[in-house]
Amino acid sequence: MKKEGSRYRFSPSDLVNFVRSEFITWMDRYHHERPGEIEPDTDTEEQRIIQNTGIEHERAFLDSLAAQGRCLCNLSELREQPGPTLDAMQRGEAVIYQGYLAHDDFAGYPDFLVRVESPSDLGAWSYEPWDTKLARHPKPYFLVQLCCYAEMLEYAQGIRPQWLRIVLGTAAGTEPEPAAFRTDDFFYYYCALKAAFVDQQRAFNPDRSPEIPPLADLGRWSGYAERELNARDDLALIADIRLSQIHKLRAAGLTTVTQFAGTNGLHVPHLNDDALFKLQRQARLQVASRGEAAPRYELLAPNQTDGPRGLFLLPPASAADVFFDMEGFPLIDDGREYLFGACYYEANELQFRDWWAHSPAEEKRAFESFVQWAHSRWRDHPDLHIYHYNHYEVTALRRLMGKYGVCEREVDELLHGQVFVDLYRIVRQSVMIGEPSYSLKYVEHLYRGRRESDVASAGESMVFYQRWLIAQDGDTPANSVILKQIRDYN
Repeated sequence: MKKEGSRYRFSPSDLVNFVRSEFITWMDRYHHERPGEIEPDTDTEEQRIIQNTGIEHERAFLDSLAAQGRCLCNLSELREQPGPTLDAMQRGEAVIYQGYLAHDDFAGYPDFLVRVESPSDLGAWSYEPWDTKLARHPKPYFLVQLCCYAEMLEYAQGIRPQWLRIVLGTAAGTEPEPAAFRTDDFFYYYCALKAAFVDQQRAFNPDRSPEIPPLADLGRWSGYAERELNARDDLALIADIRLSQIHKLRAAGLTTVTQFAGTNGLHVPHLNDDALFKLQRQARLQVASRGEAAPRYELLAPNQTDGPRGLFLLPPASAADVFFDMEGFPLIDDGREYLFGACYYEANELQFRDWWAHSPAEEKRAFESFVQWAHSRWRDHPDLHIYHYNHYEVTALRRLMGKYGVCEREVDELLHGQVFVDLYRIVRQSVMIGEPSYSLKYVEHLYRGRRESDVASAGESMVFYQRWLIAQDGDTPANSVILKQIRDYN
C-alpha cells in the first residue's frame, strides 16, 4: 500500500493481508493517513530469516531457468516502471523476471512472467504469472496473489492467463516443479475478495477501528494490538473466546475481563450457559493470576460417560517413562528435524539423551537411532509411555518413517501400542489455568516459572539454529555454544 498524492496504490500483498485480517489493512491505511501516531513492529530475526530464505529460493529458481537455457529478461533494477515490462512482453521474451504490472488502483511485481504459446493482443503468445513460495504445499492466499497478477496481465495482453503456477519449496538438490492451478477456478472468489477490500478502503474512517480479533496473527501490528487489548482489558484476552461470544457479552453490557469475571448471576442471551460458565471461570482465573509469580489453576472433573477424559487418560506412572520433544527447522531441505530430545530416569537420576542431525543423511540416522532406542526401551519395560505436548512429535515421526522408508514396524508398534501420550489433550480436559493461551509457552508458567535462558520458545530455537548454520562453531553441543543453548532449552 502506497500513498501517491491523494491516491492510494495497492498491491497483491494487501489482498493477502486482508484475507488474514481486515484489521491489518485498516492499520496499514491508518499509518499512511496519520503517520507517526502508531508505529508498526520491526521485523523479528525469525521473520528476517524467512524473508532471506525466500529470496534464496527465488534466486535458485532463476538460476535453474538459466541452466535450462531459457532466455531471461531481468527487470529487477527497474522499479515502478511499467514501460520496460510491456516492451518485453511485446518482444515476446521467454521469461520476464521481476516485471512491473499495474491496472486501476493495483500494481505489483510478479516473480516471473513466463511466455506460453497462446494467442493474445501481443501476437501468437501470451504470459502466465509464476510465483516462488517457500511452503511445501500451496495455500489459498498464494492464489489470491496470483489472480491479482492475472487480472493485470489480462489488461496488458488482452486475455486472462489460463493457468497460475507456484514454484514451491523443495528438498535441497531437487529440481523445483511448478504446481499449476486453473485461473477460473479461483478468479471469481478473488473478485469478491478484492471488492470487499476496495469497499473497506473507500469507506475508511480513521476514527472507527475494526475489531481486534482474539489470538490472531496480525503481522506487523501484533505488538500494537496486544498493547491495546491489555490497556482496554479487552474480552479478547480470555483464552479460547470466540469473536461471536465477545459480541454477545458486549451486547449484554460486559466490556472488560475484570467486569465479566466479577459479575454474579449472569445470563447472556443467545450464549449457552455451560459455555458462559466456562468462559467466566477462565476469566476469573486470569484476573486472579495477574501479578502472581505463577498462574492460578483449577482442576476439572470431566464427564466420563463417553470414555476416559482429562487426568483419567494418564496411564499409571512407570520408572521407565520418557518425555520427548523435537526441534525442527522448516527452511532447509524439505524441512529438517535437527534434534530429538528425550528425558528419562535411570537409577532415580534424571537423564537427557539427544540425537542431532545437520544433513538429510544425519536426519535419517538420528530418526532410526531414536526410534530403535525408544522401541527397545519399551520392549524391556512394556509399561512405559512416551509423553509429548501436542501432535508435532508424532506427526514428524510418521512423516520421517514415510520419507526414509525405515523403522515402519517399530513406529507402527509404538503407535498401535498407544505408547505415545499427548499431554496437550490431557491438559485441556483436566485443568484451567489463568493464562491467555494453553500453548506450552504459557502452560509451563504453572510449574517452572518464566524462562530466563537465551532460547525461550520453539520460534527462538529456530533463530538460534539459523545462527548456527551461519557460524558453524562446532557440530555438537560439546563444542558449539549455540547448539548447547538449544540443547539446554530442549
